[in-house]
Formats: sequence, C-alpha cells, structure tokens
Amino acid sequence: MKKLFLLFLTLPAFSYAHDAYVKTDTTFEYLSPSKKAKITNTLRIGQKVEVFEEKNGFARVSKFYNGDSEGVSGEVARWVPVSDLSLKNEKPDVKTNTELEKVIAGSDDFHLYKDKFVAHSQALIDKGKCSITDFKEMGGWLKSTSRGQYSYFTYCGGFTLQHKVYIDISEKP
Repeated sequence: MKKLFLLFLTLPAFSYAHDAYVKTDTTFEYLSPSKKAKITNTLRIGQKVEVFEEKNGFARVSKFYNGDSEGVSGEVARWVPVSDLSLKNEKPDVKTNTELEKVIAGSDDFHLYKDKFVAHSQALIDKGKCSITDFKEMGGWLKSTSRGQYSYFTYCGGFTLQHKVYIDISEKP
C-alpha cells in the first residue's frame, strides 16, 4: 500500500504596503527606526508616503538600499515616526479666491503663510520680476533648506540658477 505524503510549505505572510500622509507640519526621515539615527530628509504636511512595515513606533517608507549614498555602510531604509502619519490627508484646506492664490496654493507651508506668500508674489509681479505663468509652472514656493527658517524660493523667467528667486517671509515684500 502506497502512502501519500503531502508537503505543506510554510510561506511568509504577505504584507501589502499602504499609503499614508504626513500630518505634522514637518517630520524627519531617519535611516533606522530610531530618533537617534541619522536624519536624511524632511517631509512636509500632506506629503504622501508608502508604508512598507512598522517597527518600534516607526514606519519604513522606502525600500532598503545601499547606505553608501547616505555616508553609512550597509543596507538602510528611510523611517518616519508613525505618530506623524495618518491614513488620510489632513493638510488644512485653505480657501483660495484670486488667481494668484490658486496658482501658489501648492507652496510649502501655504496653510501657515498664505497672506505672506500672496504679498511677496504680488510684489514680484508688480516689479516685473515674475509672472502668474511662472508661479503656475512652479506651483508656488518651495522651502529653502540652506537659507534659513523663513526662506522660500521659486523660479521666474526660466529654470536656471540665475532665475531662482528667494523670499524671506518674515520680512515685508
């Protein structure tokens, strides 16, 4: 009599990534699931990330990659505190009424500094330095990481360094 043996393979449980959104004004990406780890990037409110796994209160938001590009040996990934993420986008909805407000609404921190962005943008338009089309192409103002806490930039009239325009929203336009 022949005996039939069935072999059952134990397969790892499938884990599906899901989208999440940054719910704090800013958060950092760390190279391991610890606030003592090297910081590699800053994310802003409303930014979408893909969560691959959670560990020690952190969400892994990148695939593993060679740490040489980060100045670290071995494999690394980017991690964000889970407490800074939400399953829905909680970016505040800021009312935009004018064409200028609508074209710069994609600016970093627009929900915090709407009036200042509008004033600086309008001053640059009035001076002939920028146009509505420039702001449409760029989507507004980007946070500068090299010029201070209140510094933002965009491009007017082209996309080379000579066309880069900076503002400091703590100052009057």
